[in-house]
Amino acid sequence: MSKPILRTEKRGPFAVRPRIRDGVLTGAWVVDIPPHVSSTGKRVRETHETKTAALNAADRMLRNLHMGSAIRGDGAVKPSGITFAEFAERWLEKQSDRVATGKKRTSSLLTNAYQVKALLKTFASHDISRIVTKDIEDYQKKRTVEDGCKPPTINGEVATLMQMLSWAHELRLIQQVPKYESIPVSPRKISIPTPEEVTRIVDHLADRTGLLVLFLAETGCRKNEAFSLEWADLDREALFVRIQRKAEFTPKSRHSERCIPVCDTLMNRLIAAKADDEAAAQESDAHPARYVFPGRFGGKRTDMRKALASAVKKAMVVRNGQPIHLTMHVFRKAIATWMTMKGVPTRIIQSHLGHAPGSRITDQVYVHITPDDHRAIIFDLSKVAKVKPTGDRAV
Repeated sequence: MSKPILRTEKRGPFAVRPRIRDGVLTGAWVVDIPPHVSSTGKRVRETHETKTAALNAADRMLRNLHMGSAIRGDGAVKPSGITFAEFAERWLEKQSDRVATGKKRTSSLLTNAYQVKALLKTFASHDISRIVTKDIEDYQKKRTVEDGCKPPTINGEVATLMQMLSWAHELRLIQQVPKYESIPVSPRKISIPTPEEVTRIVDHLADRTGLLVLFLAETGCRKNEAFSLEWADLDREALFVRIQRKAEFTPKSRHSERCIPVCDTLMNRLIAAKADDEAAAQESDAHPARYVFPGRFGGKRTDMRKALASAVKKAMVVRNGQPIHLTMHVFRKAIATWMTMKGVPTRIIQSHLGHAPGSRITDQVYVHITPDDHRAIIFDLSKVAKVKPTGDRAV
């Protein structure tokens, strides 16, 4: 029986060599796994009883390495030399410039900053050219399993990552933008309140908050559009409310800048509220609030979720025995649904909501089918008049 050749043999990046301890051969063999291909990122030495077993193990590792490289798709990718952390800093600077020129909203930039902060925990030291589909899938898994994040949060973070890599592709820093699958999001059941239910909810709200709910329900304004509304945006004579760009407010898109018609009842209530603000300011020797729906201390309001949820319970607006989940955004969907039920053309609904002409989102996302709509199409075949057959039979 021939003795094994006692020399180091290579299998790709893996080295198979005899194990020596205290200068003496032990008879065992070692597979030397370098840091850049080991699962731990550190050098690993795997011991086997025979040279054959060590070579077989090295061959298996090499096959797995080639397969993994093929799956990742980064085997032939040349590193750019730019880390994700370095690129993220420049990308955020670019987004800040877009905010300064009115091309992007400040709130969107803040959201991006939080998303980039989460991405940096995983990708900070990655070369941007080596971020591939497998990395994105691993990130989705980590955020789901280890961090317990919800699918919309993860999808938003990955969408921002794609924006960044798309810009890198435009700059020719990477060869292509990796493809990926978003995590499926189960649609939340939305209950659309009826006009009568909205009036009941308003009855259980404080005066100005109730007026805000009426305003949202009758105009379909976005939350931030309503919170940023100033008295100068009201046209009392023409019965219009203007949604327009201001120093501290940028509409969502160019179609969001619009004039929304309101009824005279709502306008009169708004003007009465303005008079109340001016009287209160005169009594306290202060300047009246410039916002139509100010916050507690006269500044810009930020939310009203608690007050709205409490009013829904008090008004006993329920579905399946539970209070409906009502948000400020639901009012936009409510008026789109009400208008559709009245036969208002989609083009007018889009203009009212600030959607782009021809946008499919109006019908697909904002218009909902109510229980009354479903009930209106019920067929009761027992009430269909029966016709006695004639002598002829169909063949």
